[in-house]
Parts: sequence; structure tokens; C-alpha cells
Amino acid sequence: MVYRRWCDQLRLPRCTSDHIQQFNTCFSNSVFAPNAIIGASPAYASAKWPSGNYFPASALGVKFANYNGGIGGDYHLQASSLYKNKGTDGKDLGADIDAVNSAIAGVE
Repeated sequence: MVYRRWCDQLRLPRCTSDHIQQFNTCFSNSVFAPNAIIGASPAYASAKWPSGNYFPASALGVKFANYNGGIGGDYHLQASSLYKNKGTDGKDLGADIDAVNSAIAGVE
């Protein structure tokens, strides 16, 4: 319950136990889009999330270069990915993989 901890630490009132309602209540002035929410459960259907997000059913739908089951894969997006260049900055959604790889180079 990460959102609940954020609310507690920030001493925000009106926080609830429902994660989506918590997000909307505790972070109402924040922008949470565009993102790809992979495999969102029916309990937290896309209609409950802030607008402007994408909801691929699985990581395969994202079209990573080589997902590899989420273990040490290549998380660049394929050219055919629907999320290619969809960030607010015109870059791919998600992490800047080249920047992450550069930042952790040599880290064990």
C-alpha cells in the first residue's frame, strides 16, 4: 500500500484505503499521464485511473525489444510499439533506458 504510506508521511487528510481513490484524493494536483499501466486488474479498471493513460493487457503488448520475462531484458521499445514517442517530451513512455543503463554502469 505505497499510496497510503505517502499520504501518512505527507500528513494528507481524507486518504482512503482504495488505491485509486487514494491517488485521486492525495495527489489531486499531480499529473499522472501518459503512462502504460500493464495488466491493470478489473478491480482497478482503466476508467478509475486518471485520463490519458494506456492499459496494455500484458508486457508483451508493450513490445519491448526483449522483455525476457522481466529478467535482464532489453526494455527499449520496438519501433512498432504503440507507446513509442508517446511521452509528454516526445520520447518513449517509461524510463529512459539509455540513461538508466548509463547511470548503473559498473554498479554491482
